[in-house]
Parts: sequence; C-alpha cells; structure tokens
Amino acid sequence: MRAVIDHILFNTHVINGKYEEKEQIDPTLSKIKASVKNDTLFTGVESQISVIAKFSDGREKDVTNSNDIIFRTNDADKFTVSKAGLVKNARNKPIKTKTVIEVIYGGKQSNIYFFCKFDNKKDKSKNQSSKKVK
Repeated sequence: MRAVIDHILFNTHVINGKYEEKEQIDPTLSKIKASVKNDTLFTGVESQISVIAKFSDGREKDVTNSNDIIFRTNDADKFTVSKAGLVKNARNKPIKTKTVIEVIYGGKQSNIYFFCKFDNKKDKSKNQSSKKVK
C-alpha cells in the first residue's frame, strides 16, 4: 500500500504526487472597534467616529464609510449622528450631558461615550446663575 503524502504548499495539497486545490476558508468578522479623536463636544463642534473591523485571520479593515454600518443614539434630542458617523450637539446650545453612540457592523457592536460641556466659564456661570434665580 502506498503512503499518502499530505503536504500544504501555497494553498495546495500534494496527495499521491498530485496537486489539489486546498479549500479556501474566508476569515470571519471577530469584532469592531469604534474610536473618536474628541469625545467632548462643545456647541457647534462635530466629531467623526472611525470604525475598524478585525477579522479571524488577524486582518484589520477601516469600515467607517461602509454602507452596512449603523450609528445609533437614544439621545437624539441632545446628540445627532449622521450615516457617515459625524456626531454633534443637537441642541446647538451649551448643555452639560453625556450619551452613548452605538456602532453596529456585521452583527458586532461597539460603543462610544460622548460628553457635551459648556462652551466656556461664561456660559457655565450664566447657567448656574439662572438656576439660583429659580
């Protein structure tokens, strides 16, 4: 009986001296990582979310501009997020609050926390003084 030689060489198997194609296994999406340069938004300031997909074969791919990505917030009255992942203060006035933006791609989810702060000390003092009057 002849011995069967099974050797992997550049996606081929050598079996009994014949080359056969090795079945190609596509890498699967392992996780996504959403990030942002600035997670603190002042009035009129926008911030762009970036999304990197990580695959089972170790590859990474920027999927920020993919049509298959979903950006979602439950605080749409305070923050808006565009289909392209651009986040801004929805009220367009100084507020102090925070929210989470959910990023979904290929069934995987990543969250980013955003903060809105007063524009400057003057805005903060106006808001505090109006609270004292009430």
